[in-house]
Amino acid sequence: MANFYDLPPEVVLKNTNTKIYADGSSTTTYCNNYIFVDKNLKEYQQNQKILQLKRKWEKFEKSQQEEDTQTDMFDIIKKPAKVSKEERGERTDILKRAKDKVFDIAFSNEWAYFLTITFNGSEYDFSNADFVKKKLRRWLENQVKRKDMKYLLIPERHKNGGIHCHALINDCFDMVDSGTRLVTGYNKPVTLKTIDEKNLHVRNVVYNIPEWKYGFSTAIPVENNSAALAFYITKYITKGNNKIFGKYYWSSRNCNRDPQIIYSNTDFDSVSKSAITKPYTSNQYKYNTNVNIIPNFEEVSARFDNIADFLDYIYSDEYRKEYDDYFERSELNE
Repeated sequence: MANFYDLPPEVVLKNTNTKIYADGSSTTTYCNNYIFVDKNLKEYQQNQKILQLKRKWEKFEKSQQEEDTQTDMFDIIKKPAKVSKEERGERTDILKRAKDKVFDIAFSNEWAYFLTITFNGSEYDFSNADFVKKKLRRWLENQVKRKDMKYLLIPERHKNGGIHCHALINDCFDMVDSGTRLVTGYNKPVTLKTIDEKNLHVRNVVYNIPEWKYGFSTAIPVENNSAALAFYITKYITKGNNKIFGKYYWSSRNCNRDPQIIYSNTDFDSVSKSAITKPYTSNQYKYNTNVNIIPNFEEVSARFDNIADFLDYIYSDEYRKEYDDYFERSELNE
């Protein structure tokens, strides 16, 4: 067996990783340092875990020895001031990692509905995150067990303190027609009566989930546009929704969680992309993507406050023109 401790860095550590999704789209991240551990080297990972445990034990033993020899002088030594996560640049990094993971899960599974669920009623305090967490977790576990539900869920707080959740789910429920529709130009579901009276253009049927008993539910069928939905749902991960349930998002274990990842080495300076420097480190990054959407889609999705307007846009002639123009320019430049 190879001794992975003796391998040179360029064998185990790479400066480029490429994620390949189910539809053939890909995203590539380049770094000016060797930071990506090749996860295909399982033996190396196992050795690293053993090494980490050994270091933790040595650190613990050292701390015990220092504690045994400690004198009262240590009580008067001023402790260094605490530095916030924002000052260390960690908060932005944590948010980015969470968004990247949500995107990977969203883009690696087939979804049937964009679901929004609310919590309301005078019987319980639905502004209490711990209480809502227990109710929601139990409901989700039951649906996974009974209906093989797949979900990717992100909680969000109303301005009044209440909690609601947005989720992508598979086709596992017997939906009930809500009697409303998403229509072009309206950001909320519209009744059939109003649609007939005003001769409005229907975009999607809006369904309800009978099994959801804690408030309202709206389930909107989604057409085959995983990339757009992946970008859209990540917009709900923000500093304002700081881990309502202890995590930025929840996902069921039966989801595909990871795309295929290829690790390689690249001449960082030769990549014709703008470099981004990670705060408080010397690491610089460059990104490349051939995801089948316009390249600034994350910025585009941020313009929309609701799924109705967003769906209107991605199924519109305006979006199709932007999409076609972008790829036509790309082909000309090759």
